[in-house]
Amino acid sequence: MYNKEWVLAPNQYLSDIANEMDFSTGVVLLHADVGTGKSHYFSQLDNYHFIAPLLSIVLSISGKDVSTWNSKVSQVLNANDKSIYKTQTLVIDECHGLYTDFSYKEAVINDLMKLIPLFKSVILMSGTTDRSYFSAIDIDRVYRVRKPSKARKELHHHIVPSNLKKALEAGILNTKGQRKGIALINDIKLCKRIQRQYGERALVVSSEVKDDPKVQQFYKSKSMTFKGMIEGEYVEHDYDLILGTDSIREGLSIEDNLDEVNVFIYQSRDPDSIEQFTNRFRNVNGLKQVHYYTPDIPHIDAKPFDIEALQRDADMFCKIVNYRFDNFETETYKNIYRNNYGSDMKGSGLVYDKSTEKYVINNIFIDWQHYKHREAQYRNDINLFNERMAQEYGFNLGMPDVVQVSKDDAQEQKDDLRKIAAQEQAEREEVLLKLAEDFESGSFRKLGECEQYDVVRESIFKLIKKGLRGEDIRKVIEGVIADSDFIRKVWSDNSYIDDDRAIRKHIQNFMITNCIDGEFDKATLNRVAMSVVEKVLKDLFMRDVKIMVSNAVWKQYVEESNGTLIIKKDKAKEILARYTRIGSQRRRANGSREWFYWVEDFTLSGIVLEQAVQLEVIHEPELLLVVTMKARLAALRAAA
Repeated sequence: MYNKEWVLAPNQYLSDIANEMDFSTGVVLLHADVGTGKSHYFSQLDNYHFIAPLLSIVLSISGKDVSTWNSKVSQVLNANDKSIYKTQTLVIDECHGLYTDFSYKEAVINDLMKLIPLFKSVILMSGTTDRSYFSAIDIDRVYRVRKPSKARKELHHHIVPSNLKKALEAGILNTKGQRKGIALINDIKLCKRIQRQYGERALVVSSEVKDDPKVQQFYKSKSMTFKGMIEGEYVEHDYDLILGTDSIREGLSIEDNLDEVNVFIYQSRDPDSIEQFTNRFRNVNGLKQVHYYTPDIPHIDAKPFDIEALQRDADMFCKIVNYRFDNFETETYKNIYRNNYGSDMKGSGLVYDKSTEKYVINNIFIDWQHYKHREAQYRNDINLFNERMAQEYGFNLGMPDVVQVSKDDAQEQKDDLRKIAAQEQAEREEVLLKLAEDFESGSFRKLGECEQYDVVRESIFKLIKKGLRGEDIRKVIEGVIADSDFIRKVWSDNSYIDDDRAIRKHIQNFMITNCIDGEFDKATLNRVAMSVVEKVLKDLFMRDVKIMVSNAVWKQYVEESNGTLIIKKDKAKEILARYTRIGSQRRRANGSREWFYWVEDFTLSGIVLEQAVQLEVIHEPELLLVVTMKARLAALRAAA
């Protein structure tokens, strides 16, 4: 499994054994525990580029060439002479993020993969990974460096049949004053509520407050208790509890010398994530007590992940798509296919390679699918979860306990969280409406004062470069207030190519043919949505139900039942909302409360960018009969 393995003594570090490893060529996976000094060692070497996924990690390391993934990708891919990197080494810190973070960092991860062949050697570095987790990268050597934790690690699993948030909150507040602790809660509103109840010795850390002076001082001090100078300024703080979202799972380092600490984890997590978060405490001598709160999940025996089958299916689908793509006679038709079905193809692991003008398999997508499978396994198979926690990470496991919560207490919390949400929405609306006014006046806030303001402003500037009209700026901002995904929908609308076989036109034609006008009921909604599903099944998936239900996009909406494709419960509106704006209202009719729907617009945003000229195609003949495509698919499956 490993080319070589070491176990370090408490006073030993990676620098003591690095000369026994070969980092000179190829790709090396370095699986090294926390406390081995791996980041410090590599960041001090000449001709080594050390890159990390988070700015908070970069700022915590003083090295010769230390930067974020994004920054290095931009630097290398924009370099006029890329040959210089053939004498240098790239160190990718927290490399497990290549597969765990793929769903929201796809662009930078895909670009990062392009860097690997440009360097003399590449070191993939993590404390929580395994060689079997990488199929997208050919790994030449694997080194394992262990450094047993000084602290005893205990996992206390709290199973909560209902009102999980209240159980977690009560658990945290009941430990107040006992020992210092950190809490991983991917719910910023719940973090804020617990902080308010805990008092001034609690601090919320998340991406939305990263510019808060208290948060910055905390990161720079690397201590929960601190008195001293930081960058010429006297800083004093004493926190007993740090609450944070996923942004602190890797980027936080707490270096106080402590005897015992508490770690709280909300919702199901895979063992690697729990280990990563537990290790935010660097110097604990006695006990790390982890409190793990989950709902009561039925046990399902873990099934192995058939990566070879997924690769075969992706390969077959890729061949079919390229066969169809190559048979389009004009570039216009290729653009229609590529633009209108681009996100759907990504859901089957395909990406378009401009250099070859072909679709290719994105193997890191397959590694992400493997990761999602492991997550589900650990969530549903407690035996598998306990085995990895104990054997790989050395946790002592107690018997799970069941936590019951008062319904009145839970309701009070729900009501309060709703108030917090309403207040946040009001504050967000105020900030964004001020941004609309600033675009009209031409006078803006300084960068860094408000992240939300800055992000939307930058997005608007990008749209202006593509032809967003001045009179539409306020419409876009008002759209963002109502829907945080609105700007993505603007881009989607303006890359969409309308022709008589496009899905939007299909929806229009279906409704005209079936005399659907104005409002319609739920049964009609399902009919329209099913017609869309059947069209996508035919046009993209060649009527192969298996491919469609395994597609990462479409498996959210559809499933197979006895060989027939059906829409999942309450997913019909979501299907249509991928292409059009659907309004809905529930009201009393025929003696009961029923849902009514209508099409507000046959675009997602109603915003037209002047430089994004839409192509309109009257008709293109079917170039490949579906029966031909099915036969070709069957032949490929047989050959595999």
